[in-house]
Amino acid sequence: MSSTGIDVPEVVNLVFFKIVRSKTKFWQMVGRGTRLSPGLFGPGEDKSEFVIFDFCQNLEFFQENPNKTDGPTARPLGERLFTNRVELIEALAEAEEPHEQLIQDIKTRLHDEVLGMPLDNFIVRAKRRSVEQFRDPKNWNSLSLDDRLALIEQVAGLPTAYEDGNLPAKQFDLLMLNAQLELMKQTGGFLSLQTRIISFAATLEGLENVPLVAKEMALILEIQTDLFWEDITPEMLETIRRRLRHLAELIQPVERKIVITDFEDEIGIGAEVTMPEVGSGVDKARFKMKVRRFIEEHRDHITLIKVRRGEALTQQDLDELQRILIEQQIADGSLLAGLEEEGGLARFLRSLKASVCISLITSDANCASN
Repeated sequence: MSSTGIDVPEVVNLVFFKIVRSKTKFWQMVGRGTRLSPGLFGPGEDKSEFVIFDFCQNLEFFQENPNKTDGPTARPLGERLFTNRVELIEALAEAEEPHEQLIQDIKTRLHDEVLGMPLDNFIVRAKRRSVEQFRDPKNWNSLSLDDRLALIEQVAGLPTAYEDGNLPAKQFDLLMLNAQLELMKQTGGFLSLQTRIISFAATLEGLENVPLVAKEMALILEIQTDLFWEDITPEMLETIRRRLRHLAELIQPVERKIVITDFEDEIGIGAEVTMPEVGSGVDKARFKMKVRRFIEEHRDHITLIKVRRGEALTQQDLDELQRILIEQQIADGSLLAGLEEEGGLARFLRSLKASVCISLITSDANCASN
């Protein structure tokens, strides 16, 4: 429920109870637990970790598929409608038969939508040049390839005050626009869209007692005949769209059968999983925070003085420092072992040397020289 846009720093437990296959979405959800929260674990004990309970094997999935990329995301309905209309203008203009009136109607429709785009809206403002270009009706007279690309890539999907009906009407528009495009392209995809349109008409026929439906019954019945589709044209499909789109909201979704179950959930055996892309090494951010706090409290320790001055550390120095880190519960054996795989404690301390110097004695000449 708290997937994105939620900022609750105190969150320390995340529960995955649905399958996630979008890498971007997955990390956005994980990000709900990464918010810093000072003093959450007690005075001076800032939030340093959080736990994920994953009941749907999402962690295992991304661990096995570390390079998975997200598929193309579905474009908003308004953007698809705008884009389809631009593409239909091109398809109609390239056809052998003239379709001037339909082309002009589509251009007028798109121009009205552009006129409704508020230039003071921050989303529209980023595309202001293109929007202002197509607010001028003269620029619709002859659309070049660059014009069509600008409309699709820059203008389609921008917020607009143009009223275009409810969601079912827009979904029906998309169905009819797709059918018009497939008809012009002469591809096999038109047949499946034709079947959907006939099914839509058949459903409306069952609502014959509704006055709005009864008014269009002649067309509804005609759509369901083979003769109607023999010489179908994009103009005929446009007529269907205009006359029936307002009836789409009358069609109720088919109710799904309610399935009642009676069984006891079983979580099963739990297992720890290493976070994808994090690896099994040291959590450097957390460790650095603890080390800096340790340095502040032990600034006069001989080994830390050597670090500050840039002097070489002996194995005895490192052993002593590791002992103190374990005693102070700043690190444990597994953490230090993981650190060894990344170059050892000495290398880690050298990477911190600049910040160590600054935090210890900013006036120390060795800090400036090293």
